[in-house]
Amino acid sequence: MKRMKKFFNEYKKICQKYGVYVGACGCCDSPWLVESDNEEEIKYHLIHLKEQFNLEGEDLID
Repeated sequence: MKRMKKFFNEYKKICQKYGVYVGACGCCDSPWLVESDNEEEIKYHLIHLKEQFNLEGEDLID
């Protein structure tokens, strides 16, 4: 789980820095990149991942 938290923190920084996150299809998980200037949209994406993978810690989401 420690590696997942480290990865998540790096991924969060990349998403926030570039305004891009990885989206995926709900049925087949095919990934694609999503460009967004909306900080709330990116934050929602990160919260969803945090909950999906049961990552603990408030420091994971600023």
